[in-house]
Amino acid sequence: MKTAFSFVAFGLLSLSFMFLAKPVLHGQGGQNADDKNPMILRNAAPEDFHSAPIMPQCFQGAMERINRETGAAVFLVRTEASTGCTVPLHWHSSGEQITVVSGTVMIKTNDGKNFELKEGGYAYMPSRHVHRFSCSGPCVHFVQSDGPYDIHYVKDDGTEISLAEALKFSK
Repeated sequence: MKTAFSFVAFGLLSLSFMFLAKPVLHGQGGQNADDKNPMILRNAAPEDFHSAPIMPQCFQGAMERINRETGAAVFLVRTEASTGCTVPLHWHSSGEQITVVSGTVMIKTNDGKNFELKEGGYAYMPSRHVHRFSCSGPCVHFVQSDGPYDIHYVKDDGTEISLAEALKFSK
């Protein structure tokens, strides 16, 4: 049931981002025109950023792109909390890419290894790779999923836990 909640909650969130985002679409005529996959040129505005019901409220995201056929998506995510923000231990059904724009990001893997990513830092977590994600202060980063984006919160032993229980551990 927890997994179903994750998919449904994020599906609704993704739909709200799709309708709230205001991309500038190009792709009229020419050899590369593709109505299903138009070029997107946009600047995220403050009103494009929203909290996600499956994430700690200190993270705000703006949908940049979603492939409606595969569910793959790109989000611009930020936190303005001077004390930082943490997404507790979790995994995703699809691979996840992180690219840091500003600030410092910490990724802790389930085996206890910590990785610090700074501006320009990049990480790829394959499907079902357990990790904890945090910003040590204000940060901005891109999140790109290889397919539909979901999140499965877990305890240290890998046992899946509810969203409410997981968020007790976030800042």
